[in-house]
Amino acid sequence: MDVCSSLDIGSQQSLHIPFIGKGNVWINNTYDISVIKLARSIIYEAICKTAPGQLSIIGYDSDLSGVFSPFAALSSGEYKLLDLIADKRELRSYVGYIWQQIQAAQNVIQGRQDSLMNFRKAIGQAVEGYTLVVLSVDMGIIDNELRSELATLMRSGPAAGVSFLIISTTFMSIETATGKEVVLTVQALSPNITVLEASHDFVCLENGTGKTLWAMYSPEKIIHECERFSERMKHAYLPVVPFEELHDTKKIWDRSSAEGLTFSIGKHGINNVEITIGDEINQRHNVVITGAVGQGKSNLISVIIHSLCLRYSPAELVLYLLDYKEGVTFKAFSNIDQDEYLPHARALGLESDVSFGVAILEMLFHEYQRRMRVLKKNNLKSIRDYRKKYPDDEMPRIVVVIDEFQMMFGDDINEGQKIAEKLEKSVRLFRAAGIHFILASQTLGGNMALPYKKDSIFAQIPIRIALKNSFMESQQTLSLNNSAAAFLRPREAIVNLDYGEISQNKKTVIAYADENVVAALRKKWWEMARGRYAAPYVFESEKRISISRGINELLRARKSDSNPTAMIGEKISVDGAPILIPISNEPGKNVAILGSNDEDCNQAAGMMQSIAASLAVQHVKGDARFIFFDFTHDTALYDKRYPEFTAIMESIGYFIECYGTAQFEEMINKILDDACPDETIYLFGIGLDRWQYERDPYGNGSVLKKLVENAPAKGIHFIGWWIKSSSFTAQVAGYGSFDSFNTKIFLRIDERAVQSLTSPFVKWSAQKNRGLVNDSIEFADEIVFVPYAPVTKEDINRFKSTMWN
Repeated sequence: MDVCSSLDIGSQQSLHIPFIGKGNVWINNTYDISVIKLARSIIYEAICKTAPGQLSIIGYDSDLSGVFSPFAALSSGEYKLLDLIADKRELRSYVGYIWQQIQAAQNVIQGRQDSLMNFRKAIGQAVEGYTLVVLSVDMGIIDNELRSELATLMRSGPAAGVSFLIISTTFMSIETATGKEVVLTVQALSPNITVLEASHDFVCLENGTGKTLWAMYSPEKIIHECERFSERMKHAYLPVVPFEELHDTKKIWDRSSAEGLTFSIGKHGINNVEITIGDEINQRHNVVITGAVGQGKSNLISVIIHSLCLRYSPAELVLYLLDYKEGVTFKAFSNIDQDEYLPHARALGLESDVSFGVAILEMLFHEYQRRMRVLKKNNLKSIRDYRKKYPDDEMPRIVVVIDEFQMMFGDDINEGQKIAEKLEKSVRLFRAAGIHFILASQTLGGNMALPYKKDSIFAQIPIRIALKNSFMESQQTLSLNNSAAAFLRPREAIVNLDYGEISQNKKTVIAYADENVVAALRKKWWEMARGRYAAPYVFESEKRISISRGINELLRARKSDSNPTAMIGEKISVDGAPILIPISNEPGKNVAILGSNDEDCNQAAGMMQSIAASLAVQHVKGDARFIFFDFTHDTALYDKRYPEFTAIMESIGYFIECYGTAQFEEMINKILDDACPDETIYLFGIGLDRWQYERDPYGNGSVLKKLVENAPAKGIHFIGWWIKSSSFTAQVAGYGSFDSFNTKIFLRIDERAVQSLTSPFVKWSAQKNRGLVNDSIEFADEIVFVPYAPVTKEDINRFKSTMWN
């Protein structure tokens, strides 16, 4: 069963009437209930006798006859079959779409057969699809222009898979330009219309012949069967186009990217759909993809990436992949829980956040500037020219794929507009340097910053790929009045290479990237590139990280003659470089951590442990002491509460000194009095809000204030954690400044408190797994970073297995 190409009406002598794909049906509307019953029964026959997923219905009920009411189950949900037109204005929009659909089917057939039905039989594939347009409207009173357009569609539609069911009176009296009324017959509109009459349970042709009894379907049966059909639709898909049908998977890395990057995504009729970015002749450099939930966007992105990586080696193509939703799409390209990875990928953003997206754009801007300097030096205008002149030089094209890209603008409208400006600048400028963008999204609305630059961004993106979506989203993706994507089936897409120009629509069946197939390809590529290309840096927004990720940096620091540096976490960057804070014997070289931790992670403890371990590694002569006071507990058992940290310090060659909080002031005074000039001392105060000290009535702070002001120059440094900024101010600042702490790290703390300790222009909104570091000596601006979590057994193993000498 393919399609309901004919109606067999009647139980005594049947009427055989050409229908979907062959002709149109007109029911003479006598406003008898039998007319509506007949129309419903014909619609029901069309649904039941057409394969699931092969038919879409467009309906308009201007008479409020209720003809579509039993089919309500088919007009909603993810796999809806029935689109209802709301009013006359919307009817005109749909007429335009139907016009485009007929043209698109004709372009697929290309004259090779006389109809879509015969073309499908000839090629053995269910290309395109069938549409039934049901209009309950008085054709005699609609305006002449619209009626003329409908007549054209009825004449040409069936051969292109579009048939009409009209419910209207057959009497049409039309006033001409001279004022004379002319009676128009149904056959004058289109010769391929069968007119039916209904009376009670009898049906006959217009002239009264062929009268037959037909037990028409009851509303109860239609409702029940439509609900069942709706469930079956969930499991009805288009014919699958395997990834390997579009690609010769035996040919690997056989293409040059000098002229651009070409990838295949599916079938338009029997033809493969190939898209080239970096095409300087047609100036197609960037792509936008949209599609509602469940319509195959992730699969399409996978097809594009694997198509590119199959054809181009990592020397020809570099990928930066950012996912702003659940992070599943790109995880398979990393070496998480496996040895292999995608060698083309340099950075993967799984559950990316605003800062990581900005870091990618900024890095790419520097790469753009570098490449343009090379081009300018050689009097060349583009990467294409450079590759032609220097074919042996390696300058790969870069493709940036951002899934749910509108989320990279964040929630702050002002910051979002700045990021939108960066993106607009990127898609406009970077193409000459061979840097291209593929921007994907479920919706182009929902973010206040995107409209600010949407037109200028899209002006740089001629390639539009629209999976099934709403009317509005289709027009936002393609162009005004181009609503073709609203009528697609799952895994179909409108591919348009000309800024959404309606005549350039190609309805494409997207290929299926079977993970079993593409995973095998990825493993083969990894084996071919093994040892030449490092695994991509993976950024996971909420993943806890710890100090062992920075071991390579610690090894370099250990061999350096520079001052020791404390590591507190990782920058949000394309390589996850650690944040390094030099701790020299100079005034102000203390560290204050302010704010509360995340509920599931003691980040303050993690950073203190990381600071201690990183500094210990660099004191190769054993000339340092690490002293801990934990005010969150009364006893001196810090080393027992954190055995992993103790083990790491011992593996480096240091034991930590733990004291009870009652000894805090005594120890500070002792250290100030007895400090050894050849020894560096690091004091750690944890939970200092609970420190009970004798307050100075003159507001000059505490004994700790004396330490942090005078001791750093003598090689004594304090690293403290306070939850409240008021406690910090009272204990170490008094009425003075905060210069005793060059480095301030903020966790979950109010923005106003941050500004009071830094600058009124600093912006900070506490987030999970994030910190903000301020150090006016070392950094030009505040840096948002991922703090280290407390050390783990894995860190112990890595530290113990590292050859430190």
